[in-house]
Amino acid sequence: MIIKPLSNIRFQAKALLRHLFSSQTKYYMHSPFVYDLMAHVLEQKKESDDLKTILHFRKKRSLEKDKKIVFKGIGAIQTDSIKSLSEIEKKLSAPHQIAKRYYHCIQKYGYQNILEIGTCVGIGTMYLAKANPNGKVYTLEGNKDCYEYAKRYFEEVGLQNVHLIEGLFEHTLVNTLETMKSVDLVIIDGNHQYESTLAYFRQILPFIHEDSLIVLDDIHWSEGMNKAWLEIIAMKEVTLSLDFYRNGFVFFKKNRLEKENFKIWVSD
Repeated sequence: MIIKPLSNIRFQAKALLRHLFSSQTKYYMHSPFVYDLMAHVLEQKKESDDLKTILHFRKKRSLEKDKKIVFKGIGAIQTDSIKSLSEIEKKLSAPHQIAKRYYHCIQKYGYQNILEIGTCVGIGTMYLAKANPNGKVYTLEGNKDCYEYAKRYFEEVGLQNVHLIEGLFEHTLVNTLETMKSVDLVIIDGNHQYESTLAYFRQILPFIHEDSLIVLDDIHWSEGMNKAWLEIIAMKEVTLSLDFYRNGFVFFKKNRLEKENFKIWVSD
């Protein structure tokens, strides 16, 4: 997640209203797979010991107003900025309710090979790594300061299954995919631009399989991101897409009778 410029607020408000009026809850969902995903994964209320540990870690970070990180102008945000760790925890890291859904998806479907494009300081990565300690999480970060904090945090929490890779995504993504050979779950949460989002998605496609899931964050962040989302769900490889407004899920199951695109409202 990234902070949204004022220039995008009007577009986001309109997109939210459209979503509210056209989205479905699980009570009106006729697809058994999507209903099961919503009812037993995305709306899962249980807080495991792992999730409680991460929440405790987040609370400590939210108090660290004196520790600063420099963000260089890369991706969709071209200006440099300085933010405290407390700001990052509250505004940039994936919210607990969102990251918890990834955690439960990994546990439900047994995802082993996980790729995260956009580590930030690694708080969201913790959910991915804790969900399946026997899996491998490859996470890419382009900001030097974020990389250093994430590395420190992974050591502090004791994560053994995370491969943290520093560098611009256009320099690190292809090599990482070739190392992984196949991906089960991908979280795309960095460089929120139309061309970049489509480029990452196309680079990932040769490495997915029928049971893979790709998550795109902030799909209504701007007109460009929304355009990229619409082009992605129209691709022939995509057989099912779920638009949660905050992010979108893309599936590739071949046993579906027809392509389906749903707008979903999930209860927190």
